Amino acid sequence: MTAFSLLSVDLRLIFAAILFIATLSELALCIYQYVCTHRIRHCIKDAIVFVQLLLMLSLITAEAGPDVVGDIIKLPWLIVPAISIAVFVRVVFGFRRERTRAKRALTPFAVKQALDKLKDGICFANSDGRLVLMNQRMETLARDLVGRYPKSMKELEAAATSRSGYFRSSDGREWTFKFSALDEEFTQMTAVCITEGKYE
Repeated sequence: MTAFSLLSVDLRLIFAAILFIATLSELALCIYQYVCTHRIRHCIKDAIVFVQLLLMLSLITAEAGPDVVGDIIKLPWLIVPAISIAVFVRVVFGFRRERTRAKRALTPFAVKQALDKLKDGICFANSDGRLVLMNQRMETLARDLVGRYPKSMKELEAAATSRSGYFRSSDGREWTFKFSALDEEFTQMTAVCITEGKYE
């Protein structure tokens, strides 16, 4: 098989450019994996492949000028496009895999979306009493209860306990509130509808 260094200058430049683009795409995948996971171990394989591609690129660049380094390494020309195509396929599937992993990951946004679908109200506060998470139902009830968005769990709890155990919201439904300490760090407050027939 013809050595890469014996191809025409134009073909050598084209193949070198394709391999360069493949190398950059592998680097992009490596960075994307780290950004998505913030874990180095998830991108180690891609970093190794990237370094190997850099070595390959330097090898074919050296072979592209046989007058400078001599025609010592007889690299078959077909290896360069084959490796480039394999890298492009690997990168495409790598990006798909990372997108799928990101969709399945439990993010704060996903937790908020799930809580917003609950019919009951729920909120959480940290050990300082600062509200850290509140679903839409509880936010609506809190605005009815306090008159605005509450500044802390203590403010919300004081407004709820001053209502003799239940609260009638602006839409006519009756609610009862429960408070519980999840651990030393977080407190939870739930609002449960006690109106007969419930709501839709």
